Amino acid sequence: MSLSPIHAVQPAEALTSVQPAARTERSANGFVKVITDVAREANRAQVQANEQVAQLAAGKTDNVHQVMLALGKAEISFNYMLEVRNKVLEAYKELTSMPL
Repeated sequence: MSLSPIHAVQPAEALTSVQPAARTERSANGFVKVITDVAREANRAQVQANEQVAQLAAGKTDNVHQVMLALGKAEISFNYMLEVRNKVLEAYKELTSMPL
């Protein structure tokens, strides 16, 4: 049975250039765009549902089915936005609790 030698550990300076700064900035912008798009979609669905409820209450439409679909879509969009927010907060808490 032969044993292989232990290789020297790389110095810390070699580990600092793992990811270029431009790529990190681009990734951060992509993340912000995704979060912003989720919030905008939830808001748009809520506004659309509110408009349809107002039209139903004013007697401008009698299609209760469409109004209920719009309300359901708004609720699903809002719940999705909340889950995304919860996951982001959970990840942030995990990152801040990591020892350096």
